[in-house]
Amino acid sequence: MKYTSQDNGGFIGRVADYAATDYHQAPANSLYSFSYDNISYGVATQATRPEGLFFKPDGTLLFVVGADTDKVFSYSLTTAWDLSTASYTGDSLSTSSAGSSPTDIFFKPDGTKLYITGENSNSVGQYSLSTAWDITTASYDSGTGIYSNEDRVVGIAFKPDGTKFYTMGRRNRKFHEYSLSTAWDISTDSYTGNSYAINYEVGLFPTGMTFNSDGTIVYAVGTSYFGSWDLSTAYDVTTATFNSKFSVDADTRGAVFKDDYSKLYTIDFINDVIKQYSANVVLTNKNKKNTGIWSMDADYLNAEAIPDGYRYIKWHITDIGNMAESKTEITELYLKYNGSNISWGSATITNPGGNNPSNEAPPKLIDGDETSKVLDFNVDVDGGSIFIIDAGVGNIFIFDSYYYVTGNGTTNRDPVSWTMEGSNDGTNYTVLHTVTNATITNSRRVDTQTFTL
Repeated sequence: MKYTSQDNGGFIGRVADYAATDYHQAPANSLYSFSYDNISYGVATQATRPEGLFFKPDGTLLFVVGADTDKVFSYSLTTAWDLSTASYTGDSLSTSSAGSSPTDIFFKPDGTKLYITGENSNSVGQYSLSTAWDITTASYDSGTGIYSNEDRVVGIAFKPDGTKFYTMGRRNRKFHEYSLSTAWDISTDSYTGNSYAINYEVGLFPTGMTFNSDGTIVYAVGTSYFGSWDLSTAYDVTTATFNSKFSVDADTRGAVFKDDYSKLYTIDFINDVIKQYSANVVLTNKNKKNTGIWSMDADYLNAEAIPDGYRYIKWHITDIGNMAESKTEITELYLKYNGSNISWGSATITNPGGNNPSNEAPPKLIDGDETSKVLDFNVDVDGGSIFIIDAGVGNIFIFDSYYYVTGNGTTNRDPVSWTMEGSNDGTNYTVLHTVTNATITNSRRVDTQTFTL
């Protein structure tokens, strides 16, 4: 397959030239899009009908704006980017000076400026923070009206140098571009005349927007889809070409990526919660070339570097705690990248040569249910138990470590020796990792240690 690539380009890819520090991943409409982590954080006590969100670049602070409360609220995360560790700081900021019904927020990268869009007032307001990232120190600077261009502004994003900002209108469904003669000072703004109509690509109404890190992709979320557009000229919306989209709930508002694009955060504005998603394949920055710009049609396909991932993963178990048991059982297998589990998505699994009870069949190994297990009675036959996981046509697994969850039976059935292998044709496999006589916990239905490739 051809990989899609972006410089931190997010989960909706494109085939294009890319720099040596680019990240690679598969298309969003394949197995490797984003899966809900079953992690959410309720903000109803503070931000009723939340519309916009923003993370501090290190992932330790989350900011949410509530349309009904006309306030911005801050939340701290004890583990960066992990919503399950979020808690309200007690800090808030009234947005009344910036207009009514706030819909989106954006911070200057150093945390000293805050920008808020007002849907009903059709405007953008600017605040200065005397202490970076502390909204209790914010004071209102100025506002700008964009009445002639937008119709109910719902999204805002800035070029990283602060010389341009971009807005999205709910009703006219357009990106608009504004230049700033003084960086980060919206009182110096002027409309460039550049715009791009997304029409109904993301649903009846768009509800937010963002860019990738180098401005070559712009994203919009709406009442039906999350979509992406390639920009042939970075940060020039007039050069946009629609790329792809995937379905979202009708109540979705806002969208923010983790800095490495392995996480996505959105708002469910009806239930007043922030939701956390993980990329089903996590991005890697293994450079295929030390310098220069690559052509996907030439340099990438002739690259001398090892593949980033594999369509097929083979776990070949060659020994268990006591082979006299003649059976092996495992509750779950997990692949990881950069410390986070990778979702299996819609992958399929087989156990060639295995002998499994119908209620303990191979799919139990990757179903995410740690109350079930897979059982193979033929681990002592023909060299062990083999589990082959297939990502599907056009898809790959990218991982750097893995672990399994022990079964609920005797420790004699736990795998202790195996190979982990990868293949892109299902026939020729590369051994990625070999384990011999591992010491496995005696506890039942718990995680083993992590094994690193």
